[in-house]
Amino acid sequence: MNSSESFNVDLANPKTLLEKLPEAEENLQRVETELEEKEVVVARWRQLVAVLQALSNPPNGEGASSAAFGAALNLTKMQAQVVGVVNRELRKIRAPEVTEILNSEGVDISNDSVSNCLWYVAEKTDPSPIKRVGRGYYAPVNFKEGLSAADVAMAGLGVGALAALFGSAK
Repeated sequence: MNSSESFNVDLANPKTLLEKLPEAEENLQRVETELEEKEVVVARWRQLVAVLQALSNPPNGEGASSAAFGAALNLTKMQAQVVGVVNRELRKIRAPEVTEILNSEGVDISNDSVSNCLWYVAEKTDPSPIKRVGRGYYAPVNFKEGLSAADVAMAGLGVGALAALFGSAK
C-alpha cells in the first residue's frame, strides 16, 4: 500500500473483516504482480549495467574485474573468475562451457573445479551472484527463464561474445 492508497477496516468487527478480506487479497495479488513486473525491469537494468561496467575502461584504469567483484562478495579468486563468466554471458551456462571460456582466456582450471565453484557459489553464498536454473545449469541471479527473442536482443550479447566480435581490450 503506498501513500495514495487507503484500506480502512474495523478490526474489532468480525463481519467487516470477512467482507474486507477478498478486497485485501485482491490488493495483495495486484501489488505482488506489480512487484514481479518491476523485478523484471530491474533485472534488465542490472544486466545492462553489468555489460557496461565490463566493457568500460574508466580513466583510473579499473574496469569491472572479477577480482573486484569477488572481493565485494568475499569469493576466492577462482570462484570470482567462474562467477564472472556466468554473469557476463547473461544466459544459462554449464560447467564445461565456463571451463572452455576460462581456458581460452588463459586460466588453467579443470571442469571439476568449475563445477564445484558453480555449485558452492549458487548454494552456499549469501547473497549469491548466480543461481542454479536446472540440473547442471547456472545463470546470473536476475536471469529469467523463457525470455523471448526480443528480450534477448534487448539484453544484448554476452560480454564474451562482444569480446570475440570486437577483440578483447585488457
